[in-house]
Amino acid sequence: MTTTPAPLAVAVALGFFACAPTIPKEADSGPAATSTTETVDCDVILEETTPFDGQTDTYWRDPFTFSFSEPDPTATVVFDPSGTATWDDSETTLTFTPAAPLAPNTDYTVGIDFCRSSPELSFRTSELGSPITDPASLVGRTYAVDLSAGRFVEGAGIAEPLSAFFNRSVLFQVTHLDATGLDLRVAVSGTPTDPAGQDQCFATIDMVDLDPSEAPFFAFDLDDFVLGAWEGSLALAGFSMEGTVAPDGTYVGGVQYSVVVPVSQLGAVFGNDDVAENCALIEAQGEVCETCPDFSDAACVTISADRITALSLDADLTEVVVPTPDCG
Repeated sequence: MTTTPAPLAVAVALGFFACAPTIPKEADSGPAATSTTETVDCDVILEETTPFDGQTDTYWRDPFTFSFSEPDPTATVVFDPSGTATWDDSETTLTFTPAAPLAPNTDYTVGIDFCRSSPELSFRTSELGSPITDPASLVGRTYAVDLSAGRFVEGAGIAEPLSAFFNRSVLFQVTHLDATGLDLRVAVSGTPTDPAGQDQCFATIDMVDLDPSEAPFFAFDLDDFVLGAWEGSLALAGFSMEGTVAPDGTYVGGVQYSVVVPVSQLGAVFGNDDVAENCALIEAQGEVCETCPDFSDAACVTISADRITALSLDADLTEVVVPTPDCG
């Protein structure tokens, strides 16, 4: 894949905000994971499941989650096809990831055996994953990612200070699509209430020759690039996004992203350029400062979210290579 990232905006990285789940830790693969907890309280309650029984719009690529009131090492997921199960750090939430994406518009049943009972959940997948009716009609379409929607997977603890710096939508337009490649242009909306307007004080990013072979699913992954605006820029250690285009092209569902930000770039957010002190503030919010993925000694923080829907809108994005003083 060839990419030609132009500077986009400090804001794009800082703007991907939603609501947060716990990150599961890896467990043994197979039909279920085994907890290390030795005792079982058979008054354990299955408090929440995803999907829920009777759900009719389950995303075809989502894992299943089962949240218990207490740890239960006997818990086992029963599902065909097979998959991989993991426990979270508290050993109260079991996440099961099917070995392959589910079929769209299809009824499924998943069972969960645990110490108290063995309930079954019946659900149906949504239309997402069905073939795009008219792929050529996607060229020129623009989609708005509402950054206030979805849920946090990582980085929820620092969402509030980051959101003070950016509350716009992120726009992306399909500029080319054929059997050999997909090209996207990414920009920033004019105002939070006017996602159809493009703020040309933020440079755009053009991504070319993305792999179209998994359509209607798409994904891209960029490393070590700079997002820029008229008043500043932000060097990122990584940025990725994925989603599934609806059959009629009117929206993209299941959107999720991950952005890796060097802590050294967040001085303005914390009002302090000391990386160690800012890492302490980040970790006090329950997040993690970790070594950047380029294996340098630099500290990075990851922000990621999922379950976002990007709606189609009537907007043509203008390429902005270098924002100018009169951009506004």
